[in-house]
Amino acid sequence: MTSSLLEYYRETLSYAGAEITLAANGPETLEAMASHPERFDLVLTDLGLPGMDGRQLIAQTREIDRAIPIVLCTGNDEPLEPGSRERLAIAEVLTKPVVLPELVEAIARALDDPATH
Repeated sequence: MTSSLLEYYRETLSYAGAEITLAANGPETLEAMASHPERFDLVLTDLGLPGMDGRQLIAQTREIDRAIPIVLCTGNDEPLEPGSRERLAIAEVLTKPVVLPELVEAIARALDDPATH
């Protein structure tokens, strides 16, 4: 996701009452989560990330918090291998371009799913 798109999502989701932590890359995300895991209720990530790919981020996120809901965005040119969603316990997978109502619904479903808590 581009930085302007991330900022748009942050502003819109913040307006809806969410507290958002933006990270520029996978390592920065993991550092923030490891430092303050209690601040995170959900991870929204892209499959294509600078510093590490989304699969690596999700696998390492699971080492920090096995139950945190994860919403993954992916493009048609970034296929998710069969079985990856289940193996990595990804709550929702969205195909880009992601429209805001779809994102909000996916986040709500992920947060409401008892299997992710």
